[in-house]
Amino acid sequence: MLIVGASVRAAAYSAWRAGLQPWSADLFGDRDLRVASARAGTPCRRVQRYPHDFLDISRQGPAGPWMYTGALENHPHVVAEISRLRPLWGNSPEVLAKVRDPFLVAQALAEEGLPHPEVRPSADDLPRDGTWLIKPLHSAGGAGIRVLLPTTRLSIPAVECCVGDRGRHGRLPRPYYLQQFVDGLPCSALYLAAGGQALLLGVTRQLVGEAAFHARTFTYCGSIGPLNLQRQIVERFGKLGRVLARRFGLIGLFGVDCVLRDGHPFPVEINPRWTASVEVLEYALGFCAMQLHADACRGRLADPLTHQFLLPATRRLADPPPRVPCVGKAILYADNDRIAPEPHAWFKAFSGEPFSARQPPDPTPMPPVADIPFAGQRLLRGRPVMTLLVRGESVEGCITMLQDRSAAALEMCSPP
Repeated sequence: MLIVGASVRAAAYSAWRAGLQPWSADLFGDRDLRVASARAGTPCRRVQRYPHDFLDISRQGPAGPWMYTGALENHPHVVAEISRLRPLWGNSPEVLAKVRDPFLVAQALAEEGLPHPEVRPSADDLPRDGTWLIKPLHSAGGAGIRVLLPTTRLSIPAVECCVGDRGRHGRLPRPYYLQQFVDGLPCSALYLAAGGQALLLGVTRQLVGEAAFHARTFTYCGSIGPLNLQRQIVERFGKLGRVLARRFGLIGLFGVDCVLRDGHPFPVEINPRWTASVEVLEYALGFCAMQLHADACRGRLADPLTHQFLLPATRRLADPPPRVPCVGKAILYADNDRIAPEPHAWFKAFSGEPFSARQPPDPTPMPPVADIPFAGQRLLRGRPVMTLLVRGESVEGCITMLQDRSAAALEMCSPP
Protein backbone atom coordinates (compact mmCIF):
# COMPACT_ATOMS: atom_id res chain seq x y z
CA MET A 1 0.00 0.00 0.00
CA LEU A 2 0.98 3.65 -0.42
CA ILE A 3 0.80 6.11 2.51
CA VAL A 4 1.29 9.82 1.87
CA GLY A 5 0.88 12.99 3.92
CA ALA A 6 2.77 15.60 5.91
CA SER A 7 4.07 12.91 8.29
CA VAL A 8 3.37 9.20 7.82
CA ARG A 9 5.69 7.40 10.25
CA ALA A 10 2.96 6.40 12.74
CA ALA A 11 0.65 5.15 9.99
CA ALA A 12 3.46 3.18 8.36
CA TYR A 13 4.32 1.50 11.68
CA SER A 14 0.68 0.53 12.11
CA ALA A 15 0.67 -0.86 8.57
CA TRP A 16 3.62 -3.09 9.42
CA ARG A 17 1.78 -4.31 12.50
CA ALA A 18 -1.16 -5.17 10.22
CA GLY A 19 1.12 -7.29 8.04
CA LEU A 20 1.17 -4.80 5.16
CA GLN A 21 4.11 -3.46 3.17
CA PRO A 22 3.77 0.33 3.17
CA TRP A 23 5.43 2.59 0.62
CA SER A 24 5.87 5.92 2.42
CA ALA A 25 6.16 9.52 1.27
CA ASP A 26 6.03 12.65 3.43
CA LEU A 27 7.62 16.03 4.06
CA PHE A 28 10.35 14.87 6.43
CA GLY A 29 11.67 11.40 5.56
CA ASP A 30 12.82 11.08 9.15
CA ARG A 31 15.61 8.73 10.10
CA ASP A 32 13.52 6.16 11.98
CA LEU A 33 11.07 5.79 9.09
CA ARG A 34 13.92 5.46 6.61
CA VAL A 35 15.67 2.82 8.72
CA ALA A 36 12.42 0.90 9.18
CA SER A 37 11.61 1.06 5.47
CA ALA A 38 15.07 -0.12 4.50
CA ARG A 39 14.80 -3.10 6.84
CA ALA A 40 11.37 -3.96 5.47
CA GLY A 41 12.54 -3.52 1.88
CA THR A 42 9.99 -0.82 1.04
CA PRO A 43 10.65 2.68 -0.34
CA CYS A 44 10.48 5.84 1.75
CA ARG A 45 10.48 9.21 -0.02
CA ARG A 46 10.77 12.77 1.21
CA VAL A 47 8.87 15.11 -1.08
CA GLN A 48 10.01 18.60 -2.02
CA ARG A 49 6.82 19.83 -3.69
CA TYR A 50 3.94 19.16 -1.32
CA PRO A 51 1.47 17.80 -2.29
CA HIS A 52 2.19 17.61 -6.03
CA ASP A 53 5.05 15.08 -5.75
CA PHE A 54 2.56 12.55 -4.40
CA LEU A 55 1.04 12.27 -7.87
CA ASP A 56 4.32 11.12 -9.40
CA ILE A 57 4.99 8.73 -6.54
CA SER A 58 1.53 7.18 -6.84
CA ARG A 59 2.33 6.14 -10.41
CA GLN A 60 5.31 4.11 -9.24
CA GLY A 61 5.53 0.74 -7.56
CA PRO A 62 3.18 -2.23 -7.52
CA ALA A 63 -0.58 -1.88 -7.63
CA GLY A 64 -2.32 -1.51 -4.30
CA PRO A 65 -4.48 0.75 -2.14
CA TRP A 66 -3.44 4.13 -0.83
CA MET A 67 -4.34 6.40 2.07
CA TYR A 68 -3.50 9.89 3.25
CA THR A 69 -2.67 11.46 6.60
CA GLY A 70 -2.78 15.18 7.45
CA ALA A 71 -3.15 17.61 5.83
CA LEU A 72 -4.06 16.18 2.45
CA GLU A 73 -7.75 16.69 3.23
CA ASN A 74 -7.09 20.28 2.17
CA HIS A 75 -6.12 19.12 -1.34
CA PRO A 76 -9.13 17.16 -2.65
CA HIS A 77 -7.92 17.54 -6.24
CA VAL A 78 -4.79 15.55 -5.36
CA VAL A 79 -6.92 12.94 -3.59
CA ALA A 80 -9.06 12.67 -6.72
CA GLU A 81 -6.07 12.28 -9.05
CA ILE A 82 -4.39 9.55 -7.00
CA SER A 83 -7.71 7.76 -6.50
CA ARG A 84 -7.98 7.37 -10.26
CA LEU A 85 -4.80 5.28 -10.09
CA ARG A 86 -5.26 3.36 -6.83
CA PRO A 87 -8.13 2.27 -4.56
CA LEU A 88 -8.56 4.82 -1.77
CA TRP A 89 -8.65 3.73 1.85
CA GLY A 90 -10.21 6.90 3.17
CA ASN A 91 -12.70 9.63 2.47
CA SER A 92 -13.35 10.73 -1.10
CA PRO A 93 -12.99 14.29 -2.42
CA GLU A 94 -16.80 14.59 -2.39
CA VAL A 95 -16.91 13.76 1.32
CA LEU A 96 -14.00 16.10 2.04
CA ALA A 97 -15.76 18.99 0.31
CA LYS A 98 -18.70 18.64 2.69
CA VAL A 99 -17.12 17.71 6.00
CA ARG A 100 -14.38 20.33 5.71
CA ASP A 101 -16.97 23.07 5.22
CA PRO A 102 -17.42 24.57 8.71
CA PHE A 103 -20.79 26.06 7.77
CA LEU A 104 -22.22 22.73 6.59
CA VAL A 105 -20.90 21.05 9.73
CA ALA A 106 -22.41 23.71 12.00
CA GLN A 107 -25.73 23.41 10.20
CA ALA A 108 -25.77 19.62 10.58
CA LEU A 109 -24.91 19.79 14.27
CA ALA A 110 -27.59 22.41 14.88
CA GLU A 111 -30.20 20.28 13.12
CA GLU A 112 -29.22 17.33 15.30
CA GLY A 113 -29.41 19.39 18.49
CA LEU A 114 -25.70 19.03 19.29
CA PRO A 115 -23.65 21.81 20.90
CA HIS A 116 -21.14 23.55 18.66
CA PRO A 117 -19.38 26.91 18.36
CA GLU A 118 -21.00 29.48 16.11
CA VAL A 119 -19.28 30.27 12.81
CA ARG A 120 -19.39 33.37 10.62
CA PRO A 121 -18.09 34.13 7.11
CA SER A 122 -16.81 37.57 8.14
CA ALA A 123 -16.05 39.66 11.20
CA ASP A 124 -18.76 42.21 10.48
CA ASP A 125 -20.64 43.12 13.66
CA LEU A 126 -18.58 40.68 15.77
CA PRO A 127 -17.05 41.86 19.06
CA ARG A 128 -13.28 42.25 19.01
CA ASP A 129 -12.87 41.15 22.60
CA GLY A 130 -11.14 37.78 22.24
CA THR A 131 -14.35 35.74 22.02
CA TRP A 132 -13.90 34.94 18.31
CA LEU A 133 -11.12 33.20 16.38
CA ILE A 134 -9.99 33.75 12.81
CA LYS A 135 -9.35 30.32 11.29
CA PRO A 136 -8.05 29.38 7.84
CA LEU A 137 -10.47 27.27 5.82
CA HIS A 138 -7.62 25.06 4.63
CA SER A 139 -5.12 24.34 7.36
CA ALA A 140 -4.12 21.74 9.94
CA GLY A 141 -2.47 21.49 13.34
CA GLY A 142 -3.64 24.92 14.45
CA ALA A 143 -1.57 26.80 11.85
CA GLY A 144 -2.74 30.31 11.08
CA ILE A 145 -5.36 30.65 13.85
CA ARG A 146 -5.60 34.15 15.34
CA VAL A 147 -7.73 35.87 17.97
CA LEU A 148 -10.06 38.61 16.75
CA LEU A 149 -8.96 41.74 18.62
CA PRO A 150 -9.29 45.50 17.99
CA THR A 151 -5.83 45.52 16.40
CA THR A 152 -6.40 42.46 14.20
CA ARG A 153 -6.08 43.06 10.47
CA LEU A 154 -8.78 41.31 8.49
CA SER A 155 -6.97 40.83 5.21
CA ILE A 156 -6.67 37.23 4.09
CA PRO A 157 -4.20 35.75 6.59
CA ALA A 158 -0.88 34.31 5.50
CA VAL A 159 -0.69 30.76 6.79
CA GLU A 160 2.69 29.23 7.39
CA CYS A 161 3.15 26.04 5.41
CA CYS A 162 6.01 23.64 4.93
CA VAL A 163 7.25 23.18 1.37
CA GLY A 164 10.19 20.87 1.98
CA ASP A 165 12.24 19.83 4.97
CA ARG A 166 12.40 21.42 8.41
CA GLY A 167 14.32 24.36 7.06
CA ARG A 168 12.28 25.40 4.02
CA HIS A 169 8.96 27.04 4.71
CA GLY A 170 6.79 29.57 2.94
CA ARG A 171 3.70 31.64 3.54
CA LEU A 172 0.59 31.31 1.41
CA PRO A 173 -2.63 33.32 1.59
CA ARG A 174 -5.65 31.28 2.65
CA PRO A 175 -9.34 32.21 2.95
CA TYR A 176 -10.60 32.31 6.51
CA TYR A 177 -13.77 32.11 8.58
CA LEU A 178 -14.68 33.15 12.11
CA GLN A 179 -15.35 30.63 14.86
CA GLN A 180 -16.63 31.38 18.35
CA PHE A 181 -14.01 30.74 21.03
CA VAL A 182 -14.98 28.00 23.49
CA ASP A 183 -13.22 27.83 26.84
CA GLY A 184 -12.62 24.36 28.25
CA LEU A 185 -10.45 21.25 27.98
CA PRO A 186 -8.94 20.67 24.51
CA CYS A 187 -9.43 17.06 23.49
CA SER A 188 -9.78 14.88 20.44
CA ALA A 189 -12.10 11.94 19.79
CA LEU A 190 -11.11 9.10 17.47
CA TYR A 191 -13.78 7.20 15.54
CA LEU A 192 -14.06 4.31 13.12
CA ALA A 193 -16.83 4.58 10.54
CA ALA A 194 -18.48 2.43 7.87
CA GLY A 195 -21.93 2.32 6.32
CA GLY A 196 -23.12 5.48 8.08
CA GLN A 197 -22.23 4.07 11.52
CA ALA A 198 -19.35 5.04 13.80
CA LEU A 199 -17.58 3.57 16.83
CA LEU A 200 -15.86 5.75 19.41
CA LEU A 201 -12.37 4.30 19.91
CA GLY A 202 -11.25 6.75 22.56
CA VAL A 203 -10.76 10.35 23.62
CA THR A 204 -7.41 12.01 24.25
CA ARG A 205 -6.43 15.28 25.80
CA GLN A 206 -4.80 17.62 23.32
CA LEU A 207 -1.71 19.64 24.05
CA VAL A 208 -1.96 22.97 22.25
CA GLY A 209 0.50 25.85 22.35
CA GLU A 210 2.38 24.41 25.34
CA ALA A 211 5.41 26.48 26.34
CA ALA A 212 7.25 23.40 27.64
CA PHE A 213 7.43 22.08 24.08
CA HIS A 214 8.07 25.54 22.56
CA ALA A 215 4.93 25.38 20.44
CA ARG A 216 3.34 28.52 19.10
CA THR A 217 -0.10 29.65 20.22
CA PHE A 218 -2.83 27.29 18.91
CA THR A 219 -0.21 24.89 17.48
CA TYR A 220 -0.93 21.22 18.16
CA CYS A 221 1.94 19.68 20.13
CA GLY A 222 0.68 16.39 21.56
CA SER A 223 -1.97 14.02 22.87
CA ILE A 224 -2.47 12.04 26.08
CA GLY A 225 -4.99 9.29 26.56
CA PRO A 226 -7.27 7.57 26.78
CA LEU A 227 -9.20 9.92 29.04
CA ASN A 228 -11.31 8.23 31.71
CA LEU A 229 -14.69 9.84 31.19
CA GLN A 230 -18.03 9.41 32.87
CA ARG A 231 -20.70 7.41 31.11
CA GLN A 232 -22.80 10.41 30.10
CA ILE A 233 -19.82 12.19 28.52
CA VAL A 234 -18.76 9.06 26.62
CA GLU A 235 -22.28 8.73 25.26
CA ARG A 236 -22.20 12.35 24.07
CA PHE A 237 -18.92 11.77 22.26
CA GLY A 238 -20.36 8.62 20.73
CA LYS A 239 -23.45 10.41 19.45
CA LEU A 240 -21.30 13.15 17.91
CA GLY A 241 -19.34 10.62 15.87
CA ARG A 242 -22.45 8.75 14.75
CA VAL A 243 -24.09 11.98 13.58
CA LEU A 244 -21.05 13.03 11.57
CA ALA A 245 -20.65 9.60 9.98
CA ARG A 246 -24.33 9.48 9.01
CA ARG A 247 -24.63 13.07 7.79
CA PHE A 248 -21.38 13.18 5.80
CA GLY A 249 -20.76 9.57 4.81
CA LEU A 250 -17.41 9.28 6.58
CA ILE A 251 -15.52 5.99 6.38
CA GLY A 252 -12.47 4.59 8.14
CA LEU A 253 -10.66 6.41 10.90
CA PHE A 254 -11.51 10.04 11.55
CA GLY A 255 -10.97 12.47 14.38
CA VAL A 256 -12.87 15.36 15.89
CA ASP A 257 -11.02 18.06 17.80
CA CYS A 258 -13.27 19.31 20.59
CA VAL A 259 -13.37 21.54 23.60
CA LEU A 260 -14.96 19.75 26.55
CA ARG A 261 -17.03 22.25 28.52
CA ASP A 262 -19.44 21.35 31.33
CA GLY A 263 -19.41 17.73 30.20
CA HIS A 264 -20.34 18.54 26.58
CA PRO A 265 -17.97 18.20 23.60
CA PHE A 266 -17.94 21.27 21.34
CA PRO A 267 -16.40 20.20 18.01
CA VAL A 268 -14.00 22.79 16.60
CA GLU A 269 -12.37 20.81 13.75
CA ILE A 270 -13.20 17.64 11.81
CA ASN A 271 -10.20 15.62 10.65
CA PRO A 272 -11.54 13.09 8.12
CA ARG A 273 -8.39 10.93 8.08
CA TRP A 274 -5.69 9.33 10.21
CA THR A 275 -4.89 11.69 13.08
CA ALA A 276 -1.92 12.32 15.35
CA SER A 277 -3.70 10.77 18.34
CA VAL A 278 -4.17 7.36 16.68
CA GLU A 279 -0.87 5.93 17.86
CA VAL A 280 -1.52 7.12 21.42
CA LEU A 281 -4.65 4.97 21.63
CA GLU A 282 -2.99 2.11 19.74
CA TYR A 283 -0.17 1.86 22.26
CA ALA A 284 -2.45 2.45 25.26
CA LEU A 285 -5.22 -0.01 24.33
CA GLY A 286 -3.24 -2.51 22.28
CA PHE A 287 -5.05 -2.55 18.93
CA CYS A 288 -3.90 -2.18 15.33
CA ALA A 289 -5.56 0.90 13.87
CA MET A 290 -4.49 0.19 10.30
CA GLN A 291 -6.24 -3.18 10.29
CA LEU A 292 -9.44 -1.59 11.58
CA HIS A 293 -9.13 1.22 9.04
CA ALA A 294 -8.61 -1.19 6.15
CA ASP A 295 -11.60 -3.31 7.17
CA ALA A 296 -13.84 -0.25 7.60
CA CYS A 297 -12.89 1.08 4.17
CA ARG A 298 -14.03 -2.28 2.81
CA GLY A 299 -17.35 -1.85 4.61
CA ARG A 300 -16.60 -4.00 7.68
CA LEU A 301 -16.97 -2.18 11.00
CA ALA A 302 -15.30 -3.67 14.07
CA ASP A 303 -17.59 -5.55 16.47
CA PRO A 304 -17.11 -4.34 20.07
CA LEU A 305 -18.04 -7.81 21.35
CA THR A 306 -15.21 -9.53 19.49
CA HIS A 307 -12.43 -6.93 19.71
CA GLN A 308 -10.73 -6.96 23.09
CA PHE A 309 -9.26 -3.48 22.60
CA LEU A 310 -12.77 -2.01 22.89
CA LEU A 311 -13.36 -3.56 26.30
CA PRO A 312 -11.49 -0.81 28.18
CA ALA A 313 -13.74 1.73 26.47
CA THR A 314 -16.77 -0.29 27.60
CA ARG A 315 -15.52 -0.47 31.16
CA ARG A 316 -14.97 3.29 31.16
CA LEU A 317 -18.76 3.65 31.03
CA ALA A 318 -18.87 2.87 34.75
CA ASP A 319 -19.55 5.73 37.16
CA PRO A 320 -17.05 6.64 38.46
CA PRO A 321 -14.79 5.30 35.71
CA PRO A 322 -11.76 3.17 36.67
CA ARG A 323 -8.31 4.57 36.08
CA VAL A 324 -6.66 3.32 32.90
CA PRO A 325 -2.92 3.79 32.25
CA CYS A 326 -2.17 6.51 29.70
CA VAL A 327 0.19 7.04 26.82
CA GLY A 328 1.49 10.53 26.23
CA LYS A 329 2.84 12.02 23.02
CA ALA A 330 4.49 15.40 22.57
CA ILE A 331 5.91 17.11 19.51
CA LEU A 332 8.99 19.04 20.57
CA TYR A 333 9.82 22.26 18.74
CA ALA A 334 13.24 23.90 18.70
CA ASP A 335 13.59 26.79 21.14
CA ASN A 336 16.63 28.05 19.20
CA ASP A 337 18.61 26.96 16.18
CA ARG A 338 20.27 23.66 17.10
CA ILE A 339 22.10 20.67 15.63
CA ALA A 340 20.59 17.20 16.08
CA PRO A 341 22.71 14.59 17.90
CA GLU A 342 23.00 10.90 17.09
CA PRO A 343 19.62 9.32 17.96
CA HIS A 344 21.38 6.83 20.26
CA ALA A 345 21.78 9.64 22.79
CA TRP A 346 18.02 10.15 23.06
CA PHE A 347 17.21 6.44 23.07
CA LYS A 348 19.74 5.53 25.75
CA ALA A 349 18.65 8.43 27.94
CA PHE A 350 14.94 7.60 27.76
CA SER A 351 14.89 3.79 27.38
CA GLY A 352 18.37 2.41 27.99
CA GLU A 353 18.26 0.73 24.56
CA PRO A 354 20.03 1.60 21.31
CA PHE A 355 18.13 3.25 18.49
CA SER A 356 18.15 0.21 16.18
CA ALA A 357 16.49 -2.11 18.72
CA ARG A 358 13.01 -0.73 18.17
CA GLN A 359 12.56 -0.81 14.43
CA PRO A 360 10.50 -3.05 12.12
CA PRO A 361 10.05 -5.81 11.12
CA ASP A 362 8.84 -5.87 14.74
CA PRO A 363 7.45 -2.34 15.31
CA THR A 364 5.27 -3.35 18.27
CA PRO A 365 7.24 -1.81 21.18
CA MET A 366 6.50 1.85 21.72
CA PRO A 367 9.66 3.88 21.03
CA PRO A 368 10.59 6.64 23.49
CA VAL A 369 11.49 8.92 20.58
CA ALA A 370 10.05 9.05 17.05
CA ASP A 371 10.15 11.23 13.93
CA ILE A 372 13.89 11.46 14.45
CA PRO A 373 16.09 13.89 12.51
CA PHE A 374 19.44 12.83 11.09
CA ALA A 375 22.57 13.42 13.16
CA GLY A 376 24.03 16.79 12.28
CA GLN A 377 20.78 18.07 10.81
CA ARG A 378 20.15 21.75 11.47
CA LEU A 379 16.99 22.28 13.52
CA LEU A 380 15.63 25.77 13.04
CA ARG A 381 13.90 27.66 15.82
CA GLY A 382 10.16 26.99 15.88
CA ARG A 383 10.41 23.86 13.71
CA PRO A 384 9.64 20.33 14.93
CA VAL A 385 12.57 18.44 16.42
CA MET A 386 11.02 15.04 17.19
CA THR A 387 8.17 13.24 18.92
CA LEU A 388 8.37 12.01 22.52
CA LEU A 389 6.29 9.04 23.75
CA VAL A 390 5.77 7.99 27.38
CA ARG A 391 3.59 5.72 29.51
CA GLY A 392 2.11 6.86 32.81
CA GLU A 393 -0.61 6.18 35.33
CA SER A 394 -2.37 9.48 34.72
CA VAL A 395 -2.62 12.39 32.33
CA GLU A 396 -0.78 14.59 34.80
CA GLY A 397 2.00 12.03 35.18
CA CYS A 398 2.45 11.82 31.42
CA ILE A 399 2.61 15.60 31.12
CA THR A 400 5.34 15.78 33.77
CA MET A 401 7.41 13.08 32.07
CA LEU A 402 7.02 14.71 28.67
CA GLN A 403 8.06 18.09 30.04
CA ASP A 404 11.15 16.62 31.72
CA ARG A 405 12.17 14.72 28.60
CA SER A 406 11.57 17.76 26.44
CA ALA A 407 14.12 19.77 28.36
CA ALA A 408 16.59 16.89 28.42
CA ALA A 409 16.23 16.22 24.69
CA LEU A 410 17.04 19.81 23.77
CA GLU A 411 20.08 19.79 26.06
CA MET A 412 21.48 16.91 23.99
CA CYS A 413 21.37 19.08 20.87
CA SER A 414 24.39 21.23 20.16
CA PRO A 415 24.42 24.89 19.13
CA PRO A 416 24.85 25.62 15.40
